[in-house]
Amino acid sequence: MNNEVKRKFSWNDLSEIWTMAYKEGYENGYMNGSEGYDYNSMAYARPTEVLRKIFESSEEEHQSEERRNIMIKFEKVKNCPFSVKLPSRSTAGSAGYDFFAPYPFSIGAGQTVFVKTWVKAKMPKDNVLLLFERSSWGFRKHISIPNSVGVIDSDYYGNVANDGNIAFAFTNSGSETLEVHEGDKIGQGVFIHISFTDNDDAKNERTGGIGSTGD
Repeated sequence: MNNEVKRKFSWNDLSEIWTMAYKEGYENGYMNGSEGYDYNSMAYARPTEVLRKIFESSEEEHQSEERRNIMIKFEKVKNCPFSVKLPSRSTAGSAGYDFFAPYPFSIGAGQTVFVKTWVKAKMPKDNVLLLFERSSWGFRKHISIPNSVGVIDSDYYGNVANDGNIAFAFTNSGSETLEVHEGDKIGQGVFIHISFTDNDDAKNERTGGIGSTGD
């Protein structure tokens, strides 16, 4: 059985098929204790366990293959009007990728601004990109992200509304205006591996960014 066929069945499906095949063979005299596994004997458990291991191994291989085929990378958004510098890490041990201002802007005292980076992130579906303000902005300049952290899901990449354009929202809680120049570091993104529940049944497709999945 090739991997493509295996992936179409769950373990319960394959186990049921295996059981039916053995039962039919036993009832029609094709199998007995001397010529094969007796359906009513404990020996039946052996091939069932083998089948389980084959199926689980196939699923692990498929997931690994899927992750290899979807690289984690940053790209420029389609029709980007700016000379964008893609996010990068400052040191070999840095967890976060620094994002850079694609254009100059300012954040006045008490003001909140929305800044498009014109960058999108491609990643496997079991990854998420978390956005944070720069630590120096928070401690020294009182700049923060209104909802504390930005969440960029894997299916945000290439969505029909904005092609996955990653944006930051910044609030200035200080008393002075912050002037930002093109190319300045404005925030950082950290890729995190996530898990899904066994009974997860999400099937909807993303159509946009903020608020696109509901209020």
